[in-house]
Amino acid sequence: MTDTRLRFALLGAGDFGPQFARIISEVAEVVAVCDPDRHRRQQFCDETGLDVTGYNHHEPLIAEE
Repeated sequence: MTDTRLRFALLGAGDFGPQFARIISEVAEVVAVCDPDRHRRQQFCDETGLDVTGYNHHEPLIAEE
């Protein structure tokens, strides 16, 4: 059996987003964050230390990830 981790995207980088990402990253690979506010997306990456793709809308995220 292969050890394949789930890929996970976070919709919303608000107050609970960074905490949730830290928890989910223990069992899945966080690959993207989606938030219409560019500064929130950057703040999310800064707070979590995750190098993820940022999206401002969920449709491109679903299409590309």
